[in-house]
Amino acid sequence: MSSPIHTGTNQQGSLRTSDDLLICLACGTQYDEQNLTSCRICDDPRQYIPPTGQSFTTLSKLRSDPANYHLTFTPDEQDSSITSIKIDPPGVGIGQRAILISTPHGNILWDLVAYLDEDAVSQINKLGGLSAIVISHPHFYTTWKDWSATFNNVPVYLAEPDKSWLNRSLTDANVRFLTERHTPLVPDVTAIICGGHFPAYSMLTRSTPSPTP
Repeated sequence: MSSPIHTGTNQQGSLRTSDDLLICLACGTQYDEQNLTSCRICDDPRQYIPPTGQSFTTLSKLRSDPANYHLTFTPDEQDSSITSIKIDPPGVGIGQRAILISTPHGNILWDLVAYLDEDAVSQINKLGGLSAIVISHPHFYTTWKDWSATFNNVPVYLAEPDKSWLNRSLTDANVRFLTERHTPLVPDVTAIICGGHFPAYSMLTRSTPSPTP
């Protein structure tokens, strides 16, 4: 197998978001737009349109919403190096979750949620920051450019065949496209393009050292 391609170090975050760009309330996708009538992700047969129709919000509106949206961080019960991140209360997106994976070679955020605020950035900083973001498929692209910018423009890895679903400009973005079926990111984490929900649907595998006898 080829050598790992990611050699970055953890970056501490400072909130940098596009507060007035539209976000689809149903799927969480953020657009380089302030005036939309439909979401191309939800128009696709692999997603759905709510009975109430399509609607949009922004990060600034979500932060001021009486629902008090925030991110919850839940450590894995069996592996302390894994933390699940979700939006609470539900209602933004399709119930996406992100997973923060701490490794000796940098923290990797697997998949994304649409919401991001100062408290979430502070919590991730306490966990060490981020060195990279890896996204499985377009239903998790959400606010990818804002997440990357917030953590000092850390690289965003995703499968090249699905790049047409990125709804933010690649200008000033640190996106790195995966083209091989198996791509070692760091010594113990590998991205695999396996197909499925989208042609380039990806998964992440992690190897752990065997216990010392």
